Amino acid sequence: MLKRSFLILGRAAITSVGLFSFASVAHSQAAQGFDFVQSWKTDGFSMPESVVSIPGHPWIYVSNVNGDDAAGFVSRVSLDGTIDTLEWVSGIQTPTGMVAYDGGLYVVDQTRVHRIEITTGKITQTYTSAEATSLNDIDVSADGEFFVSELSGGTIHRIQGDVLEPWVSSNTLFPVPNGVMVSGDSLFVGNVGDMLSRDLTPDQYGAVSRVSLEDGQMEMLEQTNRLGTWDGLAIFGDGFLASSPFNGEVWYFYGDQKSLIGKFDGGVADIGTDPEQGIVYAPLLFGNAVAAYQPDSFNWRHITSEEVFGTEVVDQFFGDEGGQSVAKSDGTIEGEFGGQVLSGTWAWEDEMFCRTSMLGDMDIGSDCLVIEVTDEQMRLTMGQGEGPSVIYDRM
Repeated sequence: MLKRSFLILGRAAITSVGLFSFASVAHSQAAQGFDFVQSWKTDGFSMPESVVSIPGHPWIYVSNVNGDDAAGFVSRVSLDGTIDTLEWVSGIQTPTGMVAYDGGLYVVDQTRVHRIEITTGKITQTYTSAEATSLNDIDVSADGEFFVSELSGGTIHRIQGDVLEPWVSSNTLFPVPNGVMVSGDSLFVGNVGDMLSRDLTPDQYGAVSRVSLEDGQMEMLEQTNRLGTWDGLAIFGDGFLASSPFNGEVWYFYGDQKSLIGKFDGGVADIGTDPEQGIVYAPLLFGNAVAAYQPDSFNWRHITSEEVFGTEVVDQFFGDEGGQSVAKSDGTIEGEFGGQVLSGTWAWEDEMFCRTSMLGDMDIGSDCLVIEVTDEQMRLTMGQGEGPSVIYDRM
């Protein structure tokens, strides 16, 4: 990530053009949000669909759908990515979503949910549904209530006691529910889209919805709508990650803000996280691999409204050792870089900071930039979010 004496409100490398090529720093993959830094990647799986990490535990677990008409299985993998036992638990027809709770690993299997004793690798209990045909993902509340999505029929099931039964349905909000995630008193549901198809167009993509665990009331999270074919949902930092396997994207949602983290080959399915260690585990469903990532930072807040920009940025100085500048509330820009006066004007357009500015007698031109902030820094991505990024400190 760039952090040089470039113009915070101007075009990059104006004082250092000869130092390196623009092509080497432009990056559309992670222009917003935080960046994934790959720690390891391991091949040899068979359509890995879900990864579970347990805090303080020496292993992670990977469900393998196994797409060659054979039964699937669960793998046990060390924290450095070494496969300890590829078929740690076998004989599960189509293992998909998983969650760990109270010494057990709960694995979804079409019309059933299996409980595997983690210490022995033995299936100790199976919950079966008479109504379900395509169960997919699972999560659990703090008090041990399990919630299971069903891809067909827009239904979320739950396990109470020994019973797996339908709980809530919505053909409007989630006709194809996939990822589920419990946070506090809410269940978050990731919808694939208007239908179950790998040929969905962006206008058919799904959204993430919130369902109250107390009364079943539902609402769509508008910032997630039509961005992806939502599969894995995972709490991370002060927000949550969501994976979209059909277009290979992972997004980060923070309040009403959103950031595209990256685009990955192989279809990122039901991601797992170790929030204590800051690790994200990505099963590459169509790539037969699992990769581990450590974000460089996960507290960037993507500003999409002029109101938030006014609170977070306006009338505050940002810069580095080369100078500093400020976007003022009267729509002007003032600053100094490299011993030259920076001046200009700005306006908020289409969720971006658009500016025209001068450095001394040089006309820097106009551009619209994506703005992200933390409590200490601001990141600007040029070219409407498709160009290089620069980072500046709050002064």
